[in-house]
Amino acid sequence: MNSPIVIAGATGGMGAAIALEQLSLGRSVIALGRSAEKLDRLQALADENGRYTQMGELHKCQVEITDPEACRDVAADIIARHGSLGGYVHAAGIGHCGPLMQTSDANWTEAFEIKVNAAARMIRLLMPGFDGAPAASIVLIGGVFAKEPNGLFAINSTLNAAIAGFGKSLSGALRDKGIRVNVLHPGATRTAQWSQLATDASRLLGITADEVTNATAAQLIGNKLLEPGEVASAVSFLLAPANRSMTGTLMVLDGGETKAI
Repeated sequence: MNSPIVIAGATGGMGAAIALEQLSLGRSVIALGRSAEKLDRLQALADENGRYTQMGELHKCQVEITDPEACRDVAADIIARHGSLGGYVHAAGIGHCGPLMQTSDANWTEAFEIKVNAAARMIRLLMPGFDGAPAASIVLIGGVFAKEPNGLFAINSTLNAAIAGFGKSLSGALRDKGIRVNVLHPGATRTAQWSQLATDASRLLGITADEVTNATAAQLIGNKLLEPGEVASAVSFLLAPANRSMTGTLMVLDGGETKAI
């Protein structure tokens, strides 16, 4: 369990929760984020949690994951410093609310660069660290729009379907190497990104952001949005070496929101 887990998007609502949970399990975490301030905030949270429980070691890496050269440098440094890697979680992504005709080329390009292209890039670059590693595991964070696309979220629906296809194809390609690949599709989760999406949706629907949130929560068990910690727990399950036969899985964590089988 000493081989570190690399987490891209480790300073976001889900990413930070995933990082803190892995640290609480005693695993070392290499946190990738574009903001030094947010990485320091994550360190402060880890230090605070460390007062109450034994934590793994946090390694902070400031990087713009849409910059290929910066990613090459960071990946080379990670492998040089740590050698074998225990896993990779791609939690990076941006939310976009709007139907097709209210999107731009720039919106599509930015979203794909962060969530899809960056995931493929980092996995390629980190592959030497996974080769030969016992029970290496990759988890990609998608979203429920992969199961039930929504015309109000044209970009997110397409992105999450792409992540699902990428994860499924990658799981077959890496099976003989013993590297597991799974995709987690969370539903609406109480994060800063959700708050922005609810605000954007409220403008399109002519209601308040609170009404958007309440209407969404009403479709989930307990009438509550997911919490980031629930996503982190599901990721821990997918990363766990004990689940060695779980690969190619598209796991939905949505509080019963989606109706698709």
